[in-house]
Formats: sequence, structure tokens, C-alpha cells
Amino acid sequence: MGVAFFIAMFLLGAGPRRATAQSCGTNESILCGQTLARALLSDPETDCFLFTADAGEVVSVTTARVEQFTGPSFDPCWQLYRANGALVVHADGSEEACCGQCESVPLPANETYTIKVFEATHNATGNYNISLEAVSATFNGAVNCAQPIACGQTLPGQLDGPGPGETDTFRFTAGAGEVASITTAMVEKYTGPSFDPCWRLFRANGVPVDRADGLGSDPCCGQCESVPLPGNETYTIKVFEATHNATGSYNLTLEVANCQEPTDCDQDGIEDVDDVCPCVAAPLGVDAFGRSLGDLDGDCDVDLDDYRILQGNFTGPGS
Repeated sequence: MGVAFFIAMFLLGAGPRRATAQSCGTNESILCGQTLARALLSDPETDCFLFTADAGEVVSVTTARVEQFTGPSFDPCWQLYRANGALVVHADGSEEACCGQCESVPLPANETYTIKVFEATHNATGNYNISLEAVSATFNGAVNCAQPIACGQTLPGQLDGPGPGETDTFRFTAGAGEVASITTAMVEKYTGPSFDPCWRLFRANGVPVDRADGLGSDPCCGQCESVPLPGNETYTIKVFEATHNATGSYNLTLEVANCQEPTDCDQDGIEDVDDVCPCVAAPLGVDAFGRSLGDLDGDCDVDLDDYRILQGNFTGPGS
């Protein structure tokens, strides 16, 4: 199904595409897990969406065509920019615009980022949807916006809107060497030629986890198993419609070998699935997200790097 999926994505204009963003015509905030319905009504027009995130986090952005007004073909594309205006490349290293769904590389700094949305050829107008998700375990330094899913659980979901292009995320914690079996199944189609809910699995650092069938980290539209999981950490499942051109409802099922009740392996009072730093001892205590007090650089430990950051915040004699 991996080959058929990417053929469909190519035919529908998804994936990186060479185009260039212009200066922002609009500026507004977008939240983790949010889908917004907007329009590009003139050529060339660029809509801009702002969010704040921390260094090392990874985001997934999706743009989907809803309705074409004018032009030979309406393809809403996007690029991601740092606060200083520098381009953030996609996870595959591409600098070209993404006309559909792509992930970023790990973000380079704690700052505000801008998603610029524009039409691929600057020669068409129409309505589109944009969705933002975090596929790393954290977003803006806190637990990401994914819904917890327990081992052995089936949860209902909807990819409906306001129209095509919505994405959902779910998170769970598992141990190294365990294998996750994940299933998405259509319940009802609302709109579009066909509704095919698919999924991909990501590590805490936002790196995709390969499938056991040798197809790498290709999306699975149904039931697949992961390779043995590489670490004791929180994993994120991203669910989306295969073509970004349909809406409907689905069920998501998670099974993991040696299924266990929620755990708190570092005994800090925060279950591992909600802990930004699971299985990490914190002698000084933790904040509401499980991060060690004194961890100023967000790497889950307290060391000389944190001391240097603290020292840099003071000036005067003895500093």
C-alpha cells in the first residue's frame, strides 16, 4: 500500500513543490492540534500562522485544498520560517515548499515560528485548511497535544474538519524492544471519493519509527506492526486521511506486547505517558510536566550546561 499511497499523494499535489512564499498578508496564531479554514483570494497572496516551540521539537503541518475559485489548479503550499526569517527545512532535507503534509527537522531554537501558506503557482485562488501537530513528545516545552491511548484500547476519532486536511495525534509510553501493533479502521465516510485513515509512529524526538514489513516509515492505512521500539520513551501516533481529500470517522487500536498498566518508572508522581522526561531521576524535584527543576536547557538532566545558562543570567562582581 506504500507505493499506491505515494502515487495518490503525487497525483493530488502533495509533498514538496518548488514555490516561493511572499511577504505576509495576514498574521495569526495557530495552536497545536488545531485545524483552521482559510482562503487565498488574490495572486500572489500569503497567509502566515505563528506558533512558539522549543529547540529539538518536531512539528507536522498539513495544507489541503477545499475549493478552487480561479486558475488552472489550486494547490495550497507552505514553508516554515524562524523568527529571524531563516527557512526551516523539511525532515527529508528539502527546502522546497510542501503542498500537503510534511514534518520539520528538529527545530533549532526556543522561539516563535511562522508557517507561510501560498498557492503553488501564484496563479489560482481558493479555500484551504491548515493543520498543525507536534510529533515530538513535547511542544513548547510541555507534553504535546496528543490524546493518551492505553495499551489494548480502541479510541474513536474523526477527521472532519472543518473539511479535509485535519490530523489527530495519540501518545503512549512503551519499553525498548517492545513491538506496537496499530490499526486504523474507517467507520463512516462523510465527504470525498473515499475515506482512508492512515497512521505513522514517531519517537519522543520526532524521528519516525519503521514498520516491521520492510516498508520503512511509510504510512500504514490499516493494521501494521512496528519494528522493536528503540527506547523507553513516549511515542506519538499521527492519524490522517491518505489523500487529504476526504472526511470521516475512524477507530484507532493500539496493542503492545507485555501490555501493562500506566507506569511511573522514575516515581516522580507523573505517569510516564504524561512525563516529558520519563525514567529520569530528579533529586531536586520536577515541574508539572516531569522535567527536573534546574533543567534550563530542556535535555532532562541538570549539569554544567544548565549552570552556564544560569550564570549567563547574572552580571556584576563575581559573575
